Amino acid sequence: MCGLYGTWAYNFSTNIFHYLLKLNTKLLPYFGLGEAVDRTLLNHLLKMFTALGIYAESFEKPFLECTSEFYAAQGMKYMQQSDVPDYLKHMETRLQEEHDRCLIYLDASTRKPLIATAEKQLLERHIPAILERHIPPSLLFSLYLA
Repeated sequence: MCGLYGTWAYNFSTNIFHYLLKLNTKLLPYFGLGEAVDRTLLNHLLKMFTALGIYAESFEKPFLECTSEFYAAQGMKYMQQSDVPDYLKHMETRLQEEHDRCLIYLDASTRKPLIATAEKQLLERHIPAILERHIPPSLLFSLYLA
């Protein structure tokens, strides 16, 4: 009986995991667009993943990869379309949304890597362009020599 139950529980949790991962990665762009998402349901499902011991490897890792891809594309798009102050406001808004997402439904262990992923894709990758577009070349040159 235990073997059958264990197999059933594993298959059930695997199916729920794949559904949740697909749902969350499909919804990621909508979070950035202000769409309504049932965060309570996500919170409960992710707590179940944590209790089953499959959250970090089975959910967090693929989720962070999808997040990285999403913000890489979004960062490029917004950097091309916006001036530097507007881009930095956009970046600050996105970082706050990710922080809030961690408080609302993601496991606390996800906060640090999620914020680091968003910062890397939205800020670190664009520092040269931000400096080039916002700081006069003569000042950049003098900073470089210093």
